[in-house]
Amino acid sequence: MSPSYRAGGRLCRLPGPVLFAHTLGSEQGYEQTHRVCAGDTAILHGPFDITLAPVDLLP
Repeated sequence: MSPSYRAGGRLCRLPGPVLFAHTLGSEQGYEQTHRVCAGDTAILHGPFDITLAPVDLLP
């Protein structure tokens, strides 16, 4: 989870918690599979099924 991310060398602020999910791709590099913003829910299927909401991950 990240409050910001880098785009084109710039630091961009996000409007709340955001979950970035990655998987190991075919070229042995990580590829982003999900970008889930606050208020949304991610349903991930590998290596096991799990449902996450970014706001539920905060203390």
